[in-house]
Amino acid sequence: MGQQGNTQKLERLQEVIFKNIFIGALYGSLIAIPTDMLLRWKSPMYRWLGTRGRVFYYTIWMASCANFLTERQVMKFEEVTRFEDEQKKQRLLELSVANGSYYGDDTDMIKIPKRK
Repeated sequence: MGQQGNTQKLERLQEVIFKNIFIGALYGSLIAIPTDMLLRWKSPMYRWLGTRGRVFYYTIWMASCANFLTERQVMKFEEVTRFEDEQKKQRLLELSVANGSYYGDDTDMIKIPKRK
């Protein structure tokens, strides 16, 4: 059962990553297109770069925006999964208390072994 839960989390994480890479690349292109037109108009050095330079410029903007957006969303995903795990642990603890199989937390006490 634990393996299935991990597989579901990985699938959700992959979905978050792929979706946000695409959205981030779109954001990057929304920045790159107007700035490209402005640089073509104002900068003779940028016009000198040619097609390879422009492709590099677009790639940098798209990749950096995709990276930043994806990283932010992965961090949010981690927070959500931590919260879900904490809720699951709390429900299991409440269930074990209700069933009478939980008597207290033994981790608070330090057990010293007896000498013979």
